[in-house]
Amino acid sequence: MLLMAVACTSTPETKGEAKPIDESNQTEETSEKTSNPKKVRLATIPNIEPHLQIAKEILVNHLKWINAFNEANGSNLVMVEPYYYYSPIRMYSKKWDSVEEFPEGAVIAVSNDPSNLEVALIMLQDVGLITLGEKSGDFYTEVDIVENPKNIQLIMAETINVAKSIDDADAVISFAFYAVRAGGVKADDFLAENKRDKEEYPVGLIVQEGDQDAEWAKYLAENFLKDKWIEKADEFYPEGCYPYYR
Repeated sequence: MLLMAVACTSTPETKGEAKPIDESNQTEETSEKTSNPKKVRLATIPNIEPHLQIAKEILVNHLKWINAFNEANGSNLVMVEPYYYYSPIRMYSKKWDSVEEFPEGAVIAVSNDPSNLEVALIMLQDVGLITLGEKSGDFYTEVDIVENPKNIQLIMAETINVAKSIDDADAVISFAFYAVRAGGVKADDFLAENKRDKEEYPVGLIVQEGDQDAEWAKYLAENFLKDKWIEKADEFYPEGCYPYYR
């Protein structure tokens, strides 16, 4: 029997129990719901090969998110090496060719997730649109902006929805594959980028601490690097996702 960590669907700052992706494929649970809401439940599934299709649902978030989730919830999720891919966080615009062209009061869509919002704010500072002061908490937020000479307006949305504002906003700061999916931009046609993406945002198999060296975890992690899975990933993410291992 194979123990597999189920995907966490909460945001890092939200305290709640992780939920299984597909309970129809679950034969039994190794633990019942307890009084501890921070407990990540495990699903038990028989064999390995027939369930690689199910296992890919675990690839739901990046390393920085896992670290933020662990800190906020007292959990102990880890990512198994080798990692699979990463998607850069970049600034895209369909209205302007450079940040220097942004008008007074330009509207920029950003993520409301704390770790991704911090990346967006640092990016805005790096291109000279704002100046940040000291952090008021664990992450930079909009209250930490001390200078905003162009009166940049931030609109916040769930990470998966930020890029959908690309037709209306002056710019969006989004994961590249979401921007491509929103339409009208190419992954590499960006105005600015976070140069630490590969280090901070790899995506891979998520398990509980202590399981990362288990035979089943290594088996799954390494199998997702086989050609048939790489081809499927390339089909699903033709642009905006970059293999971590190449």
